[in-house]
Amino acid sequence: MKRLVILAILATLVLGMAGTASAVDLEAKGKFQFQANIMDNSDFLAAKRNGNQEDDLNFWFRARTQFRFIANENLMSELYVEYKTRVGGSDSNLTTGSSDRPLGIKRVFLQYRFPETEVLTTAGIFSINLPGAAAGNMVLGDLDAGALVVSAPITDQFAVSVGYIRAYDRNSTDTGVNYSATAANAKDELDLFYAALPITIDGFEATPYAMFGLIGKDTFSAVSTLPG
Repeated sequence: MKRLVILAILATLVLGMAGTASAVDLEAKGKFQFQANIMDNSDFLAAKRNGNQEDDLNFWFRARTQFRFIANENLMSELYVEYKTRVGGSDSNLTTGSSDRPLGIKRVFLQYRFPETEVLTTAGIFSINLPGAAAGNMVLGDLDAGALVVSAPITDQFAVSVGYIRAYDRNSTDTGVNYSATAANAKDELDLFYAALPITIDGFEATPYAMFGLIGKDTFSAVSTLPG
């Protein structure tokens, strides 16, 4: 009898979780862009004078679509897909690791807000955009990377954000790697830790931050052997 009661309770929990999981709101938006470029002598030299040789007329297409899955006011996830290609080009089948990949996941992350608080946790692959000078951030300028970030307001004028970023890792198993003499235990990771303090006062906004990086001794060799 006790086993039947336990099974009944488990079945109720499973059905309850399934019912909760099905009540998810889906929001979708995106941007589709078609572009034609006409260019000749981009380096001001003719091809016969060792100038760049390129197609004068090129067509490009890019599509970005964001899907947001909203479970409730405290739980949300996002899937951001990007397609980019040169129309009719032989380079339309670029590798996934390329910034011009034809089809790939640009961002995918999970966000959770602790109930009855403003503490927001974001984990996954998403945009990291720390402030910089007028010329742009020399460290992280709108980088899509794997990260874990926790942020929360302190007052109406001050907030705090701390994060861990896995900016680079060539090989997670470190087996069969040929860019290091110690391939069996290569240190090819680049990890970043940061803390930021956004300040918003009438007529003034600033975000002081500090960042600390751990760079493996084989990271430079790994990056230098990447294709392209």
